[in-house]
Amino acid sequence: MHTLPELIADLRRMGVEPGDTLIVHSSFKSIGGVEGGPATVVEALKTAVGREGLLALPVFTFGRFETFSAAASPSQTGAVTEVFRRSEGVVRSPHPTHSMALWGADAEEIAQAHEDTAGLDVGSPYDLAARRPRARQLMIGVRATVNSYIHVCEAILGLPYIGKVYWYGKIRTYEIVHPDGWRETRVNLRAPGCSKGFGAVDEEMKRRGTLRWERLGDAECQILNPADVLDAVRALTRRDPAALLCPDLKCGFCPEARRAARLAAR
Repeated sequence: MHTLPELIADLRRMGVEPGDTLIVHSSFKSIGGVEGGPATVVEALKTAVGREGLLALPVFTFGRFETFSAAASPSQTGAVTEVFRRSEGVVRSPHPTHSMALWGADAEEIAQAHEDTAGLDVGSPYDLAARRPRARQLMIGVRATVNSYIHVCEAILGLPYIGKVYWYGKIRTYEIVHPDGWRETRVNLRAPGCSKGFGAVDEEMKRRGTLRWERLGDAECQILNPADVLDAVRALTRRDPAALLCPDLKCGFCPEARRAARLAAR
């Protein structure tokens, strides 16, 4: 069984220090047995960055609830994220499908950005966290196909399908219940597209030598510089604007997005 001191030591070996910004995607099962369960992983992450740093985890609901409450709607992105969202001092952004939970420096300010932005758009909490000095992504037992920052990169680069192609049925109206009880109706525009083709980013980063592997407990982890991820996406999509799209002809997003990319290239 992995202990809290062991997990903190693993994070220190990765180079995570107090004052860092760490954006985490995770598979709890990949870590192996942990004394205290997901709460121990959360405590290790908080200890590693300290209150002078920032810890940011996606606590997405993917539109599974017609009414969204930052205080009550459970995260659908894994055991670590759900424990983190309910832990002391964590702030959750008010987005009905792609909220982010934050703890540490500037957490409140960054969370508020979701009042006026789409889930994974330019200016969203994920974008603001990734732009901070000493920001890194930690992918615990997961790979590029769940790396939400790649969707942010699509928006930053203005890829030809962004804002023009949407998942079938994803543009829906949600009710948001704010902490003071005020209820707001919001249409979820610019829902992020398919991520099944994002493995291409891992391959491009391997080619560039910017994909770094580490271990947390038993989990194989990637620790990434967001600027390197953006550079890899930029290089891929300069060669082919459809480079991030999957080949599945039945996908509800990618065939139409590929057509938009081809039209833009003419």
